[in-house]
Amino acid sequence: YRKLHVHPGGFILGPNKPKNLDSFLAVGFHHLAALQNEGLTVWDASCELVFRSDLYLIFTTADGPGLV
Repeated sequence: YRKLHVHPGGFILGPNKPKNLDSFLAVGFHHLAALQNEGLTVWDASCELVFRSDLYLIFTTADGPGLV
């Protein structure tokens, strides 16, 4: 069973859950917000073309033990 377009956005390691979850998520959300505001410039070498890609955050989920 494999999803082609589902990629983990980050990991929180350690045997215990974090005391302040926002401190782990803030960095990733900061980078995502910057890319959503400015766009992601991508160079396509095969076509010699530069284009702007837009990023969207959809369906954020976590595994069961991570939510406890």
